Amino acid sequence: MAGIKEGTSLIKCGPCLFDGNTVEPRYFCVDCLEYLCTECIRDHRRSKSSREHKILEEEELPMDVKLFEEMKKLSDCTKHTDIEIDQYCPTHDVLICRYCLQNDHRLCKGHSDMSCVLEEVSKYKNVEEQFNDLQSKCKVSFTEMMQILEAAQNEIYKVQKDINDFIRKLKHNIDHLRKDIE
Repeated sequence: MAGIKEGTSLIKCGPCLFDGNTVEPRYFCVDCLEYLCTECIRDHRRSKSSREHKILEEEELPMDVKLFEEMKKLSDCTKHTDIEIDQYCPTHDVLICRYCLQNDHRLCKGHSDMSCVLEEVSKYKNVEEQFNDLQSKCKVSFTEMMQILEAAQNEIYKVQKDINDFIRKLKHNIDHLRKDIE
């Protein structure tokens, strides 16, 4: 953590730096690719347009934003830079932005909003996890049930043996009494 603290002294809060102040950041906005101090993060979270942004806290602060910049480029439209890809065109099997959809793919059929696709994938994963969990619980219950069944069968065997022994003794005693009577 000492290395992180030393590294953060080289980076400064973006909005404060814009105003000419050098304040150490405690947060990093992945969407804006900007370091933020405690005061600026409050404003960032209050704003409706940045309320849902992914924020990294102090222990996660990146020392270099190049990786995040490259990741952001991957989610941006190649034709309309700085516009995020948010649609899928199955006709052309490409990811597109809303402008590409309006201009180049409006006649294509079956395009879908990526957030809906991701939501469906997420639901499928959740259902799959629930199924696997249920399957594991069923295996455990089946094993327990088989153990109980085996124990019950052993008890039935013991009871049948006791009954057969009792009947044998009873017949023996009856035979013995007959002999005594005769």
